[in-house]
Amino acid sequence: MGAVGTLGAAVENSVGNITLGTNGQIYQSGWRGNKYVATTSVRSVARMAGHVTLVGGTIADGVSVANGELSAGHAGVNLGVGLWGMFGGPFTWVPAAGYFGLDNFYPGGFEQAMQDKAGTDARMMKIDPSWLHPGAN
Repeated sequence: MGAVGTLGAAVENSVGNITLGTNGQIYQSGWRGNKYVATTSVRSVARMAGHVTLVGGTIADGVSVANGELSAGHAGVNLGVGLWGMFGGPFTWVPAAGYFGLDNFYPGGFEQAMQDKAGTDARMMKIDPSWLHPGAN
């Protein structure tokens, strides 16, 4: 569900005034139709997809918490990142998408990814103390 919500946020923030006509045409100009052709804003469709998937994902997380498959804290973070990605502004969907990608596709999820990064940083700091702050003396 997060993929659809993230895609919806990306589309919502990048399509401008593009509309879709009931005749199957895409109108880059944002044409609003006439008595023969009704149009729908791509932005409004994307916004609705984002809202529906946020609600659906929250419900799915709630079921997972009830079944003991997910901690309440993790579900809360998922909801918080989803809300931030949806309502935080035109570019917050980018880091929200990164969180979604790591949490769903990295072995062990977002938490494991951060632990692995911390381990890599610690090993690299032993080799090169400026690893985290290149150019610092």
